[in-house]
Amino acid sequence: MIPNIHAVDRLNDGPQAWNDWRKSRKRSHPHHGNHPPDLSQAALAGLDLRSYNLKGVNFRGANLSHANLSNTQLRDANLSQANLYRANLRGADLHEAQLDSAYLVAANLCEANLQRATLTLANLQRAQMEQVDLSWANLNRADLRHSHLRWSDLNHAQASDTDWSGASLIQASLNYATLSRATLCQTALEGAYLYRCNLYCANLEQAYLTKAYLAEAILVKANLSHALLCWANLVKANLTQANLTQANLDYAQLRSANLSDVIR
Repeated sequence: MIPNIHAVDRLNDGPQAWNDWRKSRKRSHPHHGNHPPDLSQAALAGLDLRSYNLKGVNFRGANLSHANLSNTQLRDANLSQANLYRANLRGADLHEAQLDSAYLVAANLCEANLQRATLTLANLQRAQMEQVDLSWANLNRADLRHSHLRWSDLNHAQASDTDWSGASLIQASLNYATLSRATLCQTALEGAYLYRCNLYCANLEQAYLTKAYLAEAILVKANLSHALLCWANLVKANLTQANLTQANLDYAQLRSANLSDVIR
């Protein structure tokens, strides 16, 4: 597949020309004008795309490495399989965007809106994602090793089989999120909010959970060996068959927690 050459030419004319062109398409062709421009497989590395209206644009497989997309409108855009290596997406609106299998290694996504976005199988290693909104997002099987998500909103997110090894989720919100079978080895979760979070069979070996809020969390068969759970709130948490070998539970709240068949 090759990109629409006309769309690429318009993009190169600058943001004002691009935005005017999109408006004129809607006026001139009410039916076809609603179809987003096709920039799939386009070579757009290093471009400054701030101030462009890129809502709904098809960037599938495009090369956007090192591109500047900060504060850009990308709502509903298709960025599946796109190369966004070290791209600047700080403050971008990616609400309901398609980012499955996207390459976002070392990308800057701080303060971006990724609410309800699809990021299945996305590579987000070492991505900067502080204060990002990932509520209701789909992160199943994504790679988030050594990523930085401090203060981020992941409430209701789907993140099964996701690798968070070495990531920072300090004071992040993961209430009602699903992280079943996720890998969180040596992950920083100090002060994180995990109310009713589903961590079934999750690997939390050597995880840092000091002062984490895990009330009513599902930790059935979870591996918490060598984890730091000092002052953690585990009230009514389900720890059935969890591995607590050498876990530090000093001052942790375990009132009404289910500790059936735990491994100590």
